[in-house]
Amino acid sequence: MDMHQHLLGIPDYPTSNWPDKPFQHTSDYFDFVKTLQRNELWSLRNINMPWGWHPETRGLMQLKCGEDVDLEQAARIARLRYKSRQGFSQLIPHFTKGEDDGLFAPFNQDLDPRNMLVNPDTLQVTGVIDWEFTNAMPIQFARQPPLWLHYKVLPGPTLERGYFPWFLAEYEPFLNEFLAAMRRVEQSGGFGTGGKPLSTLMLESWKSQQCWFNHAATHSDCVDSIYWAVLHQHHPQDSEGLKAPAETDPELDKYIEHTKVQIISYEKARDSLV
Repeated sequence: MDMHQHLLGIPDYPTSNWPDKPFQHTSDYFDFVKTLQRNELWSLRNINMPWGWHPETRGLMQLKCGEDVDLEQAARIARLRYKSRQGFSQLIPHFTKGEDDGLFAPFNQDLDPRNMLVNPDTLQVTGVIDWEFTNAMPIQFARQPPLWLHYKVLPGPTLERGYFPWFLAEYEPFLNEFLAAMRRVEQSGGFGTGGKPLSTLMLESWKSQQCWFNHAATHSDCVDSIYWAVLHQHHPQDSEGLKAPAETDPELDKYIEHTKVQIISYEKARDSLV
């Protein structure tokens, strides 16, 4: 989905380093994810544009523009975003340990109740539509719990607005109910006899926060929020020697200056269209 959005939404987005053959290993896939995220970081001109409240948007936030743009605030955003992308990259070995055998499975990151047809009398799912974002993905994606189980809200908006702890507390009862139903089906139908049942794998993904790493890998618009809300906690020195991103980095300083140039360029382009 990120490839689709980047290609359509970012002018002159570079695609010369996109793959031209199937991935053979999980590490190949995540190397490409790093490439996508880095290209977005340096190519999307308004990625670090500050947001603000506007009375005409009925309480919704929108990008600031013109004289309201604070370049110093944009620089602070750029610093955090750069560090989160670096941090995510450094955590890839931690969240893919023992999974680099090239085992891939069909996965649709856009699958949720909006794409399901249900018989209103029996409540049985009778069909699934909109498969355009289905790909063969590293097996860990197929083992994560559905993050849309809370029928009123998806994680994205709560990450953007600072309500993520609330979402986690609200979501978990739905997850427990879903996994209990899965266990009943697995026990009655003999599923999972060749190894751990899927319900167990999903619970492990939730407890280890693997599911949030996966979500960040497929949603570049959420990767920074997810990193600072959840993933950065996996950096403290442990048996794997994970290190947090450095406070000083010559490329970071270059990126902050690049951000200011990009915003000025974006504002000029926007003004030419008004």
